[in-house]
Amino acid sequence: MKLLPLLLPALLTLHLAAAPDFHPPSVVKQLEAVGPTDEFTPTERILFLDTEEFTTIPDPGPIDWLSSHIERGQTCSRFLQEDYAKPTDSTYLYLQPIGVSDLPIEFQELLIKYCSAFFDTKVKLLETMPIDTRLISTRINQFTGKRQLNAADILEVLKVQKPNDAYAVIAFTTTDLYPQETWNFVFGLANLRESVGVFSIARYGNLASEPKLYTERALKVMTHEIGHMYGIKHCIYYHCLMNGSNHLEETDAAPMHLCPVCLRKLDLSVKPDHLMRYTRLKKIYQHENLEPPAEFTKKRVRKLISSSLESSL
Repeated sequence: MKLLPLLLPALLTLHLAAAPDFHPPSVVKQLEAVGPTDEFTPTERILFLDTEEFTTIPDPGPIDWLSSHIERGQTCSRFLQEDYAKPTDSTYLYLQPIGVSDLPIEFQELLIKYCSAFFDTKVKLLETMPIDTRLISTRINQFTGKRQLNAADILEVLKVQKPNDAYAVIAFTTTDLYPQETWNFVFGLANLRESVGVFSIARYGNLASEPKLYTERALKVMTHEIGHMYGIKHCIYYHCLMNGSNHLEETDAAPMHLCPVCLRKLDLSVKPDHLMRYTRLKKIYQHENLEPPAEFTKKRVRKLISSSLESSL
């Protein structure tokens, strides 16, 4: 089954097709995906060539994403050839709550803070958008008995209501989503050309009883969706935030960080201050008690500081 053109599923339902024969790429393929490296600065060599903290994408299991979806991979060179809008100093990333939610304001503030740090951009929170069933189709899921919203309809509404100074709008809801009638559910959906997306927190568990797991899932899916809006497609080169996923176990196993290939795409798009970016992310991970990503960013910060000091000598 194919989705509508340019509507890329971020972390999708178990809607399986014939399994392609995927093999993890070689180191040579990983380097080719990064692109020419001859003119890299010492800092860029750490960011995009020092792969000690990164792992190759694992062989997919029988129900994993790459067992049922053909992904040819997006190299950095191909990323540059594709015509997507770029954020500017005068544009914002907007977060759009949808429908009645019991999410505490502190959690919504975390989403804003994390987006700002992860993409090194300015973020604003819009007022909650009510669910207008004249514009957004709903249904009751046959397996859960719970209400779902049509994610593709939400994207159409977001396109029309997108603020003039928005680079992108990412909507979030505590109601489950589906992309079209033949699908069971979808975690999120994004439109690359229009830079709008939506993700649901409905299947993440319980914030009160499992705060770390719930928070990690929400931050992963949100930044994965937004990554698509920056023109970054599914990654097949490393175990990476931008890997596709068919189920929560696959999502949970994925890291929260961008691999060297996808990080370079972000660098080509927005030129973030990488030391500041990793430092801000480290503080958030430590505050939320997310130990593996906190340790990962701590190591990256140390290497970037060391490189900066060596360059100044």
